[in-house]
Amino acid sequence: MYAAKEEGWTVAPTFATANGGEKSEPVERQRKGPRVFVTLDAAAQFLFSLGVREFSVLANGNQAGS
Repeated sequence: MYAAKEEGWTVAPTFATANGGEKSEPVERQRKGPRVFVTLDAAAQFLFSLGVREFSVLANGNQAGS
């Protein structure tokens, strides 16, 4: 999932947890904090480089899960 932020876009994959639930966490930079992509295209290219071919976009300016 993507989330629009003022300064760009974050990527927050949703994955299954051991207890059967789901959890979503933003992709982190090497030196702490979420990785922010300036454009949606840059975020999509990042996901494509990881082999992700389908994703959804949350473009209301809120972080995923809020």
